[in-house]
Amino acid sequence: MQVHWFRIILDEGHTLGSSLSLTNKLQMAISLVASNRWILTGTPTPNTPNSQLTHLQPLLRFLHEEAYGLNQKSWDAGVLRPFEA
Repeated sequence: MQVHWFRIILDEGHTLGSSLSLTNKLQMAISLVASNRWILTGTPTPNTPNSQLTHLQPLLRFLHEEAYGLNQKSWDAGVLRPFEA
């Protein structure tokens, strides 16, 4: 039996961005079925400039954001490459 949640609110959501790999925590959060997903955090990105953008992708994955959260090619072309210069 699977529960369909109306809303999932993830507090301290920045912890999902601590690893780009599909960790157990991230995998479980992504697999939950919900109509709405929210992330609460006071620290969406760490203070290190090199990882600020990549730290956001796991958060977008949790939100099921199709363009950049679920599509690696779009993320690379639309987000990472423009900021590499």
